[in-house]
Amino acid sequence: MNEVIKTIAEQIDWRELHLANFNMGYDNQNDSLTIKKGKKFMTIRYNSGMDTYIVESGNWNTNFEITSETDTNVYFDQLKPLIETHFTGFEYIMEGLLNA
Repeated sequence: MNEVIKTIAEQIDWRELHLANFNMGYDNQNDSLTIKKGKKFMTIRYNSGMDTYIVESGNWNTNFEITSETDTNVYFDQLKPLIETHFTGFEYIMEGLLNA
């Protein structure tokens, strides 16, 4: 796992996602990290030229047909809200506990 992927993992708080039973995979060639839960996935890829992220989020149905959408120019502080929006029912709670 390269440093870019480690940075992405820290920015999305991989520990909390792991505790919520998300699966994760990475691709060193494309500087990307993919999180999955149920039939939904999100791939976060670093765009070094813009210092932003490209986020592909989608799901697959029972016929393994994938529907997805891509957001470009996503800043690191927008990653967690995107995850919460895409993975309905998931909410980051550790941050609130640490700041209480």
